[in-house]
Amino acid sequence: MRVISGKYRGRVIHIPKDDRIRPTMDRIKETVFNVIQGYLDGARVLDLFAGTGNLGIEANSRYAKEVVFVDNHPDSINLINQNLKGMEGNISVVKSDYLLYLQSVTKPFDVIFVDAPYHCLLGERAVKFIIEKDLLEEGGVLCYEHDTKEKASITLPANYVIRVKEMGNVTFDFIYKVSVGIVTGSFDPFTKGHLAIVEGALEQFDKLYIACLVNEEKKYFFTSDERIEIIKESLLELGKRANRVQVIYSEKYACELYAELKAKALIRAIRDDKDKEYEMLMQKYNEERGATTIFIDVPEAMKQYSSTKCREQIKVNNYDGIVPSAIEKVKEIIERK
Repeated sequence: MRVISGKYRGRVIHIPKDDRIRPTMDRIKETVFNVIQGYLDGARVLDLFAGTGNLGIEANSRYAKEVVFVDNHPDSINLINQNLKGMEGNISVVKSDYLLYLQSVTKPFDVIFVDAPYHCLLGERAVKFIIEKDLLEEGGVLCYEHDTKEKASITLPANYVIRVKEMGNVTFDFIYKVSVGIVTGSFDPFTKGHLAIVEGALEQFDKLYIACLVNEEKKYFFTSDERIEIIKESLLELGKRANRVQVIYSEKYACELYAELKAKALIRAIRDDKDKEYEMLMQKYNEERGATTIFIDVPEAMKQYSSTKCREQIKVNNYDGIVPSAIEKVKEIIERK
């Protein structure tokens, strides 16, 4: 086994003579590091159940800022130290039970490798603990190796996404912690102006929810199901970016959704001075309840498209304010009505 790339490329990594440790083979390691190559430069890395130190050494070679190796077996610790001889960098080798170590962590990591022994649930328990205790930095990735036959049963919070890559008998779950934003409104209907807010939000957030909410003071023209239909059709304009957007309907307050979805911000926009007074009040209300609100700057031309104006235009067969991909859906709904 060798280091594949970076400043120590070609360096031999010693492995045990027995089969107590199952190192990640070079061909699989190369695939893994191709997936996460953009995450390593300057990263803080944890190699949990480190074994030979194979994965952490590769990360160090690829200019990780700090690498911590953790294993509880004396032979593994000796082997890791042997493999690290002559290597430079901010490197720590810790002999500890995985759970005791994780319980001591006070600062999250950018990249975490979990390569526990197969068929014993230790890896899955470690992953669950890392997520529960928020030990992965936002924008970071957790790489969980397991037997392909073992399907992990890990429920991820809303601010995590997963990519599963099977490589024969070995599977890696790449679990990413992402920034989440929520675009809130009643969307009666969703307009070109709303889409401009979504497009602006996608520049700042990895994952976006469009939350169609209830305002008890409003009488709605479109039902909740119809509003959801229109939003989904509107998102077709985004192309592949629509994969990062999820549409939900909720009768909860925005600040409740904020906590439930582990969001970074509620996302709004201000069209004019009349809007500004209301939005400032709502911002204060939500912040008092622990929810941050940010305002997206949208093109001036988009500020004219209010839901109220669109409803009036629809009555005279004018669909100028509706997102083009949703016009046929709106017409279909009107005909049903």
